[in-house]
Amino acid sequence: MGKTIISVSITVVCFLCLAESGYTGEGLDFEKIERLPAGITGCVVSNEEGDVVGKAEYDGGGRLVRAVEYGVSERNLVSGVENTYDEKGRLIEKVYLENDIPVQRSTYEYKGDSVAESKTYSCNNNVYILIVSSTYRYDRNKRFVEQRIIDTDGCLTGVFTINRSEDGKLQTEKNFDGEENLIAEYICRYDNYGHVVAYEEKDYEYGYSISVLFEYRYDETGKIVREIQYDSDGDETPIYVFYYAYTYANGDTID
Repeated sequence: MGKTIISVSITVVCFLCLAESGYTGEGLDFEKIERLPAGITGCVVSNEEGDVVGKAEYDGGGRLVRAVEYGVSERNLVSGVENTYDEKGRLIEKVYLENDIPVQRSTYEYKGDSVAESKTYSCNNNVYILIVSSTYRYDRNKRFVEQRIIDTDGCLTGVFTINRSEDGKLQTEKNFDGEENLIAEYICRYDNYGHVVAYEEKDYEYGYSISVLFEYRYDETGKIVREIQYDSDGDETPIYVFYYAYTYANGDTID
């Protein structure tokens, strides 16, 4: 198995995946429930037919340690992610799975406001290593507002910016390529309790925008219990409806 160290221009799309205190590497299909209150050990996502389409596991601090997405059944694992944290609760390793096989491993080294990320890819029995670093900018309230990704040659490969309301709520996240061209934008909407109830995704990478509307329903403790996705053509008929059920350390299951 050969190993190749590469330096390429990459673009990573993430939404609501940067913690207020800095980078945590959240992402994938469970980005909306990557961090939950302590005491919750699991989450199961089902469709309208009652089929399980995804599962997540959490540590004692409510941090995601494993999430998987299924195909036609629970025996058909399509994709997944496994996270490892240090004693400060920072992400130090993320492993991406395809058909329950590791295909990418990212490790993180923290130095002040910078994070060095090393990515190892497996493809056709070959291993490719990509090393990048990120720097972060915060507002006067120490809230994350910008991430800049640099490759080993010192070249900019991507930028994320966050715009917030006066009370600190995330309003828009913008994703730029290495030439700082806008390629994606995410817009949040909130209810009167400050919960995200919808967001729009706009993709400019191919010269046009795509708007997708999601609606979320919450329980009395603020956890997502239902997700509804609508098409961008204005049709009010949902495309997908997903239900979330949570497992607690004492063995209770709440849905």
